[in-house]
Amino acid sequence: MRLFYFILMILLLASCSQTKTPSIYVDSDTYDDSSMDDSGDNDSDDLPIVDVDAAEDADDDSKGDDSSRPDVDETVDEIIDEDVETQDFAPVDDDETVDEIIDEDVETQDFAPVDDDETVDETADETVDETIDETVDETVDETVDADEDADVPPPVEICDGIDNNGIDGIDEGCNDDGDDYCDINMYTYGLPAICPKGGLDCNDNDPTIYPFSTHFKEGVDYDCDDRIEYGVELIISVDDTLIDMCVNSEDITSFGPRYSNWTYADTYNHNTSLFFVMESGENVIGIHGRDAGTVISAFIATVKVNGTTIRTDGVMPKLPPTNPIVPYTPSDAQWTATPWRYYPNPASGSPNGGWCDPWFNDDDWGPAIRAGIYGSSPVGTWGELGSSPWTMSCGTPATVPCPADFRPYYDDAIANNEPMWIWDYNPASLADAWFRLKIVLP
Repeated sequence: MRLFYFILMILLLASCSQTKTPSIYVDSDTYDDSSMDDSGDNDSDDLPIVDVDAAEDADDDSKGDDSSRPDVDETVDEIIDEDVETQDFAPVDDDETVDEIIDEDVETQDFAPVDDDETVDETADETVDETIDETVDETVDETVDADEDADVPPPVEICDGIDNNGIDGIDEGCNDDGDDYCDINMYTYGLPAICPKGGLDCNDNDPTIYPFSTHFKEGVDYDCDDRIEYGVELIISVDDTLIDMCVNSEDITSFGPRYSNWTYADTYNHNTSLFFVMESGENVIGIHGRDAGTVISAFIATVKVNGTTIRTDGVMPKLPPTNPIVPYTPSDAQWTATPWRYYPNPASGSPNGGWCDPWFNDDDWGPAIRAGIYGSSPVGTWGELGSSPWTMSCGTPATVPCPADFRPYYDDAIANNEPMWIWDYNPASLADAWFRLKIVLP
């Protein structure tokens, strides 16, 4: 901007010099008028002739002080410089270049600020982003419009007494087997008329399968508790009397007719009214027996479940026999040699509550002790049973092992598949004994 004012001043000065007719100052002593024509006029220009000496004298007389007059030797450049300096311009550094002046002039303009680091790529990115946003918005709008025009599928049918989808009537598919329970795979709201007992039927094609069903089916989750049920066959004899028996904390309230006659056994399975089941996971059978004569309390049994037979088994007592007999401890290898466990403190009363629960901790229960191999003789090494206890009153002849229910295990001549009488480590003078067996099923 200052450069512009500078050039403009020069043009103004030039303009002024052209519009005013200048006077020619001559020295009267040296003036040659040979160029004048006869009329006294100059051939080339009509310029007034001024006598320099006369003019100087006249000027001196009128002004008296010639300090403001320009020096004759002063150059045009100096006059211009003085004239420019009198103008109201911002000071210009002598070293300042034209580019710097232009830059300063540009900075004084009211432009939007531009980041020196902003590049053409950033500008291009902004343009691309705006284009993408506009394209996406247009695409979404077109898609929404297309969806609105497309066929909308009917709503899903739920079990609520209403025909939600307008197909095949009210609550179709909710209770196909007619057992009053709605299919577990369908949403049930309240208790609609088609399934007044609720939902959660895990098999809507079988009217015997529903929540809390008691229609036993081997290897099937027939009661819809997300666990498979297995029927159990238990053959058991207790010396002298069976007091309590339980499965997974449920008491077996009805015993077989021979529960108090140790020479015979009772059978519990799905072919009798004395029946119980086990489920996937950990299961427990609990047995409490009592000897009427306060001599010994023991039992013998086989358990069949899911195609497997589990026989009563125990470990040999510590030898040689001691008096009193020394029990095993957790540090002994025999401690975990058998799954059958006995309650170690029968003299102090019954075990803690929940002793028949699968979650009950029986780590301090000892291993069952083998009282004698069925039909073997002598047996005194394995317990204080006297002579040939297994043949007393068991039939004819008297040497036939009893209970007779276990005879097939000995007649098949398969070694070590026989069930054994088991008791705790000190059966003498013992009235009560408690035993647990854990069984894990798939």
